[in-house]
This record gives sequence, structure tokens and C-alpha cells, in this order.
Amino acid sequence: MLVRLSAALVVSTLVLPHALPPHAPITDGVLPHLAVAAVASPALVWLALRDQAAHAHPSNFVASFVAGAAVWHALLVCFGAPLVQLAHLTLLFACVLSAFTAVPFAMVFGFNRAVFEKLFFVDAPESDSEKRVHLSAVAMAAGAWVGSLPMLLDWDRPWQQWPIPCFYGAVVGYLVGALIFATTRGRPIYGNGKISKP
Repeated sequence: MLVRLSAALVVSTLVLPHALPPHAPITDGVLPHLAVAAVASPALVWLALRDQAAHAHPSNFVASFVAGAAVWHALLVCFGAPLVQLAHLTLLFACVLSAFTAVPFAMVFGFNRAVFEKLFFVDAPESDSEKRVHLSAVAMAAGAWVGSLPMLLDWDRPWQQWPIPCFYGAVVGYLVGALIFATTRGRPIYGNGKISKP
């Protein structure tokens, strides 16, 4: 499942947006690339998880995607994203983050509050499934935050526009989280906790 999700991330965020014709009017600016990624991400995540996830019902998918996008949008605004002026870009970026954090959680665990609190407030994943969801979400959020640092530089380059650095930082963060999971599978990542089979 990790390989499928990583492939879905790379295809939806790095390949498909750049497949647009380079000089068409639709490709001016950030919006078309982010829109393609925001639409392709949830679709590819659904295709990657629908056969293997325990709670892969379309209602779980839609509810988790919408709720995750709303939560991510609120968090992005709290961390300084434009509230009004570039709200459409913030919402599209939140949709991409939701597709790779909230949707896999809901499709693997359903809407289980105890597991959610254990993974994101206690930082105590016990199984490989919990560890995979936890690492991907935390690494993606950390990557987005680290990706925001180039926006502080006063260079006025096109790649410094909101949310381009955060978007690519989130992609790199997710892939780093996947790599950490792949290299530590079956072993605890925090303290002396035990990781059991999924």
C-alpha cells in the first residue's frame, strides 16, 4: 500500500500538473497546476487504497476528504496562509494535504477517535498500519512547514509564490516519511514502544 500511495503522490503532484501544454492560457500561474494536483490526488489515493483498506467505502472517502480539507485549510490560515486574497490556492493546497493524510487514515481506521488521538496527540503508533499513517501525515506537515521558509527570502521569484514551496515541501516530506517507514518497518520509531504486525 505504501508504494501505491507514494506513486499516487508523485503522479498527481509532479507528473500530471506538468503534462499541461506549456503555453496555453490555462497554464499561467500556479492555479492550474495546483488544481490538477488537487483533483488527481484524491482520485489516485482512492484507487490505491480501495482494495486493501478495511473502511474503503465511498462515504468514508468523501467525508474524510472534505473534513480533512476544512481542517487543513484552517491550520494553513492559522500558520499564516492568505485568508482572502489567495483563498482558492490555500483551499486547493489543503485538498492535496487532505488526500494524503486524512483520507488514508479514514480508509484504514474509519472514524476512530481513540486511534486518532493515539496517533496525533500521544505519538504512539503500535502497528505498522498506524505507523504508516502517522509518519506520512507528520512528515507531510513538517515538509510543508519547512517548504515555507524560501517564501521568507526577498527574491521575488515566481517559485516563491504561495503555496509552491509549501506544496513541494509537503511532497518531499511525504516521501521522506515513506522512506522512514520503509526502513523502520516492524520496529518502534519512538521510545521503547512495540510495533506488531498489521
